[in-house]
Amino acid sequence: MLLRATRNAFLAELYIMSIVFVINKAVTTIEAANENSLLIPVVILSLLVLSVSVMAYLFLAEPLLAYLDGGKKRAANLFLYTISIFAAITAVIFLILLSKVVI
Repeated sequence: MLLRATRNAFLAELYIMSIVFVINKAVTTIEAANENSLLIPVVILSLLVLSVSVMAYLFLAEPLLAYLDGGKKRAANLFLYTISIFAAITAVIFLILLSKVVI
């Protein structure tokens, strides 16, 4: 169970890093082209919906299935482990940022 929670937390962080990379490249491209398009808000809202869906799947899918199978304690533990590990990863990244260590 701890391995699944760790996997889900790291996948969530990897997804966030991927989105940040794509957004960073897109902003650079849009600024270079000096574009002011109506499609930008559409893309942003679509990305928000996609992100919520991916995070819901990573954080809730397995605990929800475990809960529906009657494993209330297992479901709660898996959800809390995933959130805790994700919080720890976020804290480490934040501390790296604060200490100005460049990876």
